Amino acid sequence: MQDFLTLMVSLFQFFATYSNITLLLAGLSAGSWFFIRIFQGKREEDEKVRWTEILASILGIIVGIFATGAGFILWSNSIASSGAAHTSTIVLLIIVGLGLLLKPINDLPWAAIIGIIAGLIVISLIAFQFNFVLNFFQGLGFNPTWVMIIIYVLILLFCYMAFKLIEDIGKLMGKVLGWGPLQLFVMFLCIFEAFLLTIPSPYPGYWALSTFFGY
Repeated sequence: MQDFLTLMVSLFQFFATYSNITLLLAGLSAGSWFFIRIFQGKREEDEKVRWTEILASILGIIVGIFATGAGFILWSNSIASSGAAHTSTIVLLIIVGLGLLLKPINDLPWAAIIGIIAGLIVISLIAFQFNFVLNFFQGLGFNPTWVMIIIYVLILLFCYMAFKLIEDIGKLMGKVLGWGPLQLFVMFLCIFEAFLLTIPSPYPGYWALSTFFGY
């Protein structure tokens, strides 16, 4: 499990380092409707979902995961003052990444799901790895069962509140990416940002959309 998490963090860091490539992939994934329409034409009303649409959705989820992870890596680096990522790059990676990730599964309550999973992980760690926490509260006269329930509810509520806004934004982007003209706009926006990040003068990564607004 630890090796898997280490691998994922390394991949997120890789896509954050090459954010121009990540934005290009995110843009092309967001505009997949455009390419399918060009090469296969408009789908008839009674026509089943095409295999290309299914493939585009799967690739979109994968790109969305890494784009979102890269965005959060750049965000955390900016907060820690260990990176100089542009605001527009971070916003595009996170919002478009979440939109790609949530577009095919738009109706799932992700904030609640994350809260439930996080709560279960925390109480499992307390029960099996950090049981001194329960021993401490038991020594104070508290029932360990109620302590576990209270901790679980607190973790659940905290994660739900923390991820609810992100979930709503992601769902909004999922709906946005379901409308053809806006898909095209988001695609060109990501590609243009990727192009700006690649400009070599004065150095790669100097230019971005936010640069024109002083950010």
